[in-house]
Amino acid sequence: MPSRAQFNLTNPDKSYCTITLYQSQPATDSVIHDVMRQWNEQVVKRLRKASPKPLRIYTEQLWQGWVSTVAIGNFYEGKKKCVVMLNSFRKEKTSACVVYAMTDKSFKEATDAFSQNLRFKK
Repeated sequence: MPSRAQFNLTNPDKSYCTITLYQSQPATDSVIHDVMRQWNEQVVKRLRKASPKPLRIYTEQLWQGWVSTVAIGNFYEGKKKCVVMLNSFRKEKTSACVVYAMTDKSFKEATDAFSQNLRFKK
């Protein structure tokens, strides 16, 4: 498993958001294959009752030649349906990802700010 850095945000009502950055790995020849591999390894295997496949996938061009793909699905915290987003980045033969798992939509602003301030080497 790749190395990772994790940030945890918690509200007084115990709702939370976990942001996990994963170290880059070699990319395959397919953006979708990379996203599905990352989804399986970082979402399905780590979150309780996570969607086996993303419910939606969006791809767009990012700065400095990196392609950004966002996969969105659900997981459960107890009986509560929660949101998980995997943001996959790819440039040439390198791929990396960030996973945002949140139990409340109040964390959207924090996750947006975090993703907009990511800076990549290479």
